[in-house]
Amino acid sequence: MDRSGPYVSGGDNMNKRIFAIMAAAAILSTVSCSRVMPSGNRSEPVTAPAAETTAAETVTGTTAVAIPLMPPMTEPYQYFEGFDVSGSVRSVFNGSDNTIAVQADDYETGMSSCYVFDPVSDKMIRSIQLPDTNYRLRGMFSNGTVIVEKMAEKPTLHMYPEGSSKPVEIIISSDYYADFTVDMMNDLVYWYDRDEKSIMQVNDSGKISKYMSCDRYWDFCQFSYDGEMFFEAAEISENTLDGIERGIYSLSDGSRITGVPVGTGSIVFTKDNVTAVRFDLDANGEGSSTYLSVADKNSGKAEKAYRLPLDQFANLEFKGSSKSDHGIAISYNSGMFSDFRDVYLIDFKKGMAVNTGIELSSDVQNISCCYSENIGRWFIGLTRTGNSNGSRSLLMLDPDMFEFDTELESSEVWKNDDHEFTKAGEGFSQIRKEADKIESEFGVRILVGDEVMNSEKYSQYSFISTEENTDSYVIENEMNNVMELRKTLSLYPKGFFRHFRTNGKCGLRIALVADFDIQDPFRFHPLGVSYNTGGWYDIAVNSSTMYEYGGTLHHEIWHSAEQLVGKRFGEIDEKEWRKLDPEGFDYYYDFDSYASGDRSDGKAPLLLTDVYQIEKNYDIPYFISDYSLLTPMEDRATIIEQMFQWYYDEETDEMYMIGEDELRKYPHLAAKLDFLADWSEQEFGCVYWEEMLRNMEKAAA
Repeated sequence: MDRSGPYVSGGDNMNKRIFAIMAAAAILSTVSCSRVMPSGNRSEPVTAPAAETTAAETVTGTTAVAIPLMPPMTEPYQYFEGFDVSGSVRSVFNGSDNTIAVQADDYETGMSSCYVFDPVSDKMIRSIQLPDTNYRLRGMFSNGTVIVEKMAEKPTLHMYPEGSSKPVEIIISSDYYADFTVDMMNDLVYWYDRDEKSIMQVNDSGKISKYMSCDRYWDFCQFSYDGEMFFEAAEISENTLDGIERGIYSLSDGSRITGVPVGTGSIVFTKDNVTAVRFDLDANGEGSSTYLSVADKNSGKAEKAYRLPLDQFANLEFKGSSKSDHGIAISYNSGMFSDFRDVYLIDFKKGMAVNTGIELSSDVQNISCCYSENIGRWFIGLTRTGNSNGSRSLLMLDPDMFEFDTELESSEVWKNDDHEFTKAGEGFSQIRKEADKIESEFGVRILVGDEVMNSEKYSQYSFISTEENTDSYVIENEMNNVMELRKTLSLYPKGFFRHFRTNGKCGLRIALVADFDIQDPFRFHPLGVSYNTGGWYDIAVNSSTMYEYGGTLHHEIWHSAEQLVGKRFGEIDEKEWRKLDPEGFDYYYDFDSYASGDRSDGKAPLLLTDVYQIEKNYDIPYFISDYSLLTPMEDRATIIEQMFQWYYDEETDEMYMIGEDELRKYPHLAAKLDFLADWSEQEFGCVYWEEMLRNMEKAAA
């Protein structure tokens, strides 16, 4: 990079601490250096001590020593005199060739600009005028190219090569927001393509390519760059309650560095550690605290945790660098009862902190920071109010000039309670063994007794465990229910339940509960519920409904199947489904009203009010029962359930079912069945309930 001003490259990762050695061991040449402003007084320019600028000197009996880029600081933090931008500082990045890249927005003109500042010479060496504030600086390449994202319908990158004000435009073929991250060491931009489930990259010539497939990950969260690329993602895992294991991975080889606890707010990298930051409500619910869980980068184990001494209502910004021993935390709050801005340096490894004392009063609008590896210092860009666009400043901060005088309050290592499973009691050991056999045979997970609490956490209902039943026959009855469950699952096509698994893990999880804890008599009281929890398709069902091929379980399994097929092939087109309903009808979506007895609609002829008539009118029914009128999903599940539901005929004193053949006599119900058959067959390769009915006939023969 061409620079106007004194600059000498100082080699790789030069350390400021070698000044004392050089002063005694080397003959040093000097040139005039940049002028910086000392902290606490910005009215009088002060010239910093002259910098030693030779790259290395050889002295008898000693080894050649690298010369640092900049002279030692006379104050812990200092301002630059040559930093002058137009507008409010939005972001600050570590630039190429030891520069600092800055974006500033001018709210009066609606324009935005990118700047490249040289802290060594204290000069602004480049500026790029952007069309408006809908552009976002993303970083720089090592060759000086400035990378800007255009916020548009299609994600677009603008690359400004050094010496050019005209960008190379690269449109990304995607219909969603892409989180672009610049890898300055390798001159690449990465992002995650959710459609392709792949990490993509584009090089400095604009060539787009796939870097790696992310099929193994349940979800991709975010990139981090600190001299090397990391990313946060989640994998399907049966070691957690929700079936999801979160972690930090190295982009270079895909290796897992450390796990990430649930609820993590941000991730901070330092030289030896990965720190997860979380915010928790205090026990009284009136405030919040900030906790740090520190993991060794090599072992991946989190062995230290701390609580930060920050205001409970503070907004926080954390930054770190894999090339520094320290991280930085900017705490700020602006409100009726308090108004402050504090900058802390934190030694995550030793659990020490220091308030830098930087005066950031209420006139500070925006703050952003970055760490320069070669210079070995932090740079903080900020904007103060005071004139039309505010007063822009760039501070340089040297961590080695601060005495870390505050010991962080130790805390328990942040344990992930998502790994803590509840087990069934000893009295349920035989039931558990039978459930194990069912799991092995069908590829599902069965929760019995107190184990149902492992699923309850993610349900909107509270569960009552069968272990709470003090009846002397509870074990015998529950064993019978489990055996009935086996009969019910055996109806499904071979391999059906393995469709619910992702990468061979998790899948359908059935919790056999005694009941749902509903205290309010006016609230809806279900017999079963279904919900998707991370890697699990969860069902909780009253175990007593297992008798005679349990229609309730078939109802809930359809709900899970609808979730599964919707994820993989797109959700049901509700507009098309509504065409199968009577004209003018609408579902009423109120379960509590249903529980209170409001169960009819004159525009919704029901099968179960017509089926008992002496002379049936097959053209009338559109719905199975009043429960079908609640939501489209309940309408669909009730149709599937109906084919396996037993009824008692008082005249003949016999049980009977309304199977598929009977339902198909009703043209409106047959049309709905055809719709569901075509849609679900995409995943299962067959009309699965037809296979079930054949299996039921075989079992009865």
